[in-house]
Amino acid sequence: MDSERCIGGWTITGPVGAAAARLKAREAGGDVPRGWARSARPTPRLEAGRLLAEVGVRVALDISDGLFIDSGRLLEASDCPGLVIDAAAILVAAGIRERWPGHWLEIAGGGEDYELAFVAPPALMQRALSALTGTGLEPAVIGHFDAGEGLRVASGSREDAPPGSGHQHFRS
Repeated sequence: MDSERCIGGWTITGPVGAAAARLKAREAGGDVPRGWARSARPTPRLEAGRLLAEVGVRVALDISDGLFIDSGRLLEASDCPGLVIDAAAILVAAGIRERWPGHWLEIAGGGEDYELAFVAPPALMQRALSALTGTGLEPAVIGHFDAGEGLRVASGSREDAPPGSGHQHFRS
């Protein structure tokens, strides 16, 4: 493992899951809480991307296809062996964990949230988080690269493959 390149916290700029939850609630004929309304008019995080670049972050991507699919894409492009995401640290739109306690993780990875995910070494991460202060965003460090195998989601002492949610372009 290239210890210089494969270090740092995997961070998202805000809560995920609102768009997938909104769709799931509508399909079931249920109510859609106001907090999920942002997903109807997503706003790309252009300003956050600019701020991150200004402080030196060089690895970031829009996770609109889904948290887990896009995290896997980043891991594959990085040549690092593993990326572990802490399920408890994932910032999920309000009410999702409670409404779907057995399926919230799949909903969190559903996509169309238009948040950014980025990685940076610890010293740079502090500058990145400081740069996002006052933007109205809620950045959360949700994982890190490690010497493990592939993308995993940790829940307590267990590590599992992420749920198969999100959007795959050009699916064969």
